Amino acid sequence: MEEIHENQLGEALSYQFEPILNENSGSSGAEIRAIESESSSDDVDFDEAFEVENSWRLKSLSWCKCGHCTLQTKTIESFCCHEKALE
Repeated sequence: MEEIHENQLGEALSYQFEPILNENSGSSGAEIRAIESESSSDDVDFDEAFEVENSWRLKSLSWCKCGHCTLQTKTIESFCCHEKALE
């Protein structure tokens, strides 16, 4: 059996292309938390709008195209595998 060596030439390594956190980037923890809270509030607004717009999916299976779907308890789960992804 061929012996496997660590870091073989051309081998893709886990997290090889992940960005490196620069501790001296100039952004304070408070700035980062403020940015995170802004984006999370946007997510909440989007989630509420999504729920309102698609709440009808919890009451009927008219959205099912494959014939195997069942009613779900969450709107996000009420999509058929044959539906085109939202763009």
